[in-house]
Amino acid sequence: MNLNSSLNESVVNVPLCLTFDNSYSWKSIKILVLCIITLFGLFGNVLVLGIFYKFKQMRRSTTNKFIFNMAVCDFARSIFYLPINLASAIADSVKWLIGGDFGLFLCKLFPFVGEVTIAVSILTLVVIAVDRFYAILFPLRKGILTQKVCQLTIILTWILAIGLYSSIFYTAKLDDHGTCIMDWGPYFDDYKTQKHYYISLFVILYAVPLSLITILYLAIFFELHKSTTHECNGFHEQERRKENKRILQMLVSVVILFALTWAPLHVYAFLRYFYINTTLNSHLICQMHALQIITVFTMNFGCAINPFLYFIFLEKYRNNLKVVLVYLLNKKPSKLLSSTANEKTSERFQACSTYDWQETTI
Repeated sequence: MNLNSSLNESVVNVPLCLTFDNSYSWKSIKILVLCIITLFGLFGNVLVLGIFYKFKQMRRSTTNKFIFNMAVCDFARSIFYLPINLASAIADSVKWLIGGDFGLFLCKLFPFVGEVTIAVSILTLVVIAVDRFYAILFPLRKGILTQKVCQLTIILTWILAIGLYSSIFYTAKLDDHGTCIMDWGPYFDDYKTQKHYYISLFVILYAVPLSLITILYLAIFFELHKSTTHECNGFHEQERRKENKRILQMLVSVVILFALTWAPLHVYAFLRYFYINTTLNSHLICQMHALQIITVFTMNFGCAINPFLYFIFLEKYRNNLKVVLVYLLNKKPSKLLSSTANEKTSERFQACSTYDWQETTI
């Protein structure tokens, strides 16, 4: 995070590693994969946003609102961030294609939007975990995230993310070769400041969130698998638990995907900041070069795959997806709309029929 541009200045530019990735076949594969990721990211997230546009009842659930927030982030990344890597692959250069003041503005804007949306997604995953924990472990209590609190929380995630990455408007610069780089000079030592800044972001936006989410989901997992003695309706209680398990599976899949896709970038950063300077050899340089190539793909997978995880695990999203697809194809979706609108409220299972305090499903 905030390394995607700054790491371009690293040892990978040493000509010892200019081997397979300069071949025409490899360039074609790289462009094709990035095009697929970009198209899937745009198409999948447009469908998710379309579901929220067509079905107002989807906006009543706090979890759905957070999913919408993540879909906005993934869509923004697909527009502002993925094209940077794609253009670089097509032009076969890290040189910024637009110069002058407008080019400098885009050099600051595009990385800023990309990094902020990543941070918002991570913070949203943490908030969802807290919301799910409270909803499932305390189903008879009134939820802590009311509609107003939910909206405020979403706004706060954006404010915090913008604050964390506001430094990009200072560090993002076009060097003499026209490359968009992150440089903390002249007021700060570039290498040391970037190192400390990265460590702070790693703790705030990777280590701590993953640890907290893991603890909360483990607690939810054990709660869902233990027998309860206060069931007032066995059938509804069982269905509610099945629905919550599906939601948990979806959320855990999103978190695991996030952890795995961003792990290579953090491995790269730790090698660069804590190992590469003390053990500099051609073999390690080429390994770093290969690892950097991997990060170009992995750090973009999430925004393309996340929306399809919603469709895989959540039946309501799949049902509404059919309506949205028909709507986008300009056909008459009257039958589908009527069947979806007439869904019984039994799909939103409650802990007990007598208590309607806590929303535990979406």
